[in-house]
Amino acid sequence: MDWHQDWSFYPHTNDDLLAVGIYLEDCFEINGPLKVIPGSHKNKLLSHHYKGSFIGKINDKVDIKKAISLTGSAGTVTFHHVRTIHGSGLNLTNNVRPLLLFGYSAVDAWPLTYDKGSSIDPNNSLKDFDKLIVKGKKTLIPRIAKVPIIMPLPRISDSIYTLQKIKIKK
Repeated sequence: MDWHQDWSFYPHTNDDLLAVGIYLEDCFEINGPLKVIPGSHKNKLLSHHYKGSFIGKINDKVDIKKAISLTGSAGTVTFHHVRTIHGSGLNLTNNVRPLLLFGYSAVDAWPLTYDKGSSIDPNNSLKDFDKLIVKGKKTLIPRIAKVPIIMPLPRISDSIYTLQKIKIKK
């Protein structure tokens, strides 16, 4: 299993970002559920680079002794902080494991870079960016917090699945 922190893909001016997942079908251990390491969002940001390129997975050894599986019936909702170390277990069934994912951020958390597959670049269309606000008022004043950042560049691909196929030779 490849572990990662979503923060590594799209750092912002502060880390008040949250991922919300909804299982569209039952997801139990045999289905390879999302696994998280509780409290890992409070620790250091780990490198997702290898040989000078962003590869979308943690290159260091991850202590998974405290990892827990987020299992549940269809409709179960999961939440994790953007810096939480997580990955998916191996799906041992012939069924797919559909999961609807949403990303939420504080209104004043401005992207420093963005994931082309999931974000709208405010530099390209501020009007479209502001349409994403669920609660709060639009602002041009970002809140700058002292948070760890490693830019996800250069990227070989914008797809996490393509990136994580890269083999690391230790």
